[in-house]
Amino acid sequence: MNPSYADKLAKKLKNRWHRLLTAYYSALNQEIYILSYPKSGRTWLRVLLGKIFQELGYLSEADIVQDQSFPPAWGLPPVYWSHEDSAMVYHLPYGELSPDKSSYRGKKVVILSRDVKDTLVSAYFQATKRIHVFDGSIAEFIRDDRYGAKKILAYYHHWEQNLDIPQQVHLMRYEEMNANLEQELEKLLIFLGLGQVNASLRHQAIEFASFDNLKHLEQKNYFKSEILRPGDRKDPNSFKVRQGKVGDYVNHFSPGDIAYVDEQIAAFGLSRILGNVSAANPNP
Repeated sequence: MNPSYADKLAKKLKNRWHRLLTAYYSALNQEIYILSYPKSGRTWLRVLLGKIFQELGYLSEADIVQDQSFPPAWGLPPVYWSHEDSAMVYHLPYGELSPDKSSYRGKKVVILSRDVKDTLVSAYFQATKRIHVFDGSIAEFIRDDRYGAKKILAYYHHWEQNLDIPQQVHLMRYEEMNANLEQELEKLLIFLGLGQVNASLRHQAIEFASFDNLKHLEQKNYFKSEILRPGDRKDPNSFKVRQGKVGDYVNHFSPGDIAYVDEQIAAFGLSRILGNVSAANPNP
């Protein structure tokens, strides 16, 4: 048999198997959704899980960051990644975000959140250095209805009002991942039905997805994907993996900016998704 034909046939059969499994899990309401506002640590989490899935034989290394979903396998439902309608490329003002989460009824949902001020800093550099949807100062950005603090908080507000819709919800916070990644990753794997993943494999994934290694891989264009490729190799602020520090906003916000965001956080009154991570300033 011609090798190229054999490869094409194998790919065709694999795709057909994935479609059948997707339909099967959909009928059972067993899809898994990992949702987040942009710049909340999704790429980090995607690489962590992707490396584990690769080592388990569910993914090829090339697919770790390529797609908006991890394909299903027998015993593992499909995993979908989404910013929903909050993605900055949609330019939606906060008042136009949909509060309807009924499509997640009966599903398993992971919601990844991050300190609002740190998210805004990271989103600003994404918007100005990578996807070029905004041209202005960071002070203007955080007050913009399409990208700023109210947009993030409205997104979380809609979810806080609908946490009873999915069958199960697992809340994750970037700050808790940063403080104790081993524990947070283990809890996520249990939620996903992969509690059998051993500590050695978890440690391997954590090392692979470390900040320094991801920075190195992005510089090399290791994944051959725009998801992990710098906008300008000479500009460190154009990298997808930029700082990753908790509390970095103090290096970019004025006291007035900090006060403005804190006022918005207080006005929205969120507690379950954000907890107190956005209420406290980092230690001096």
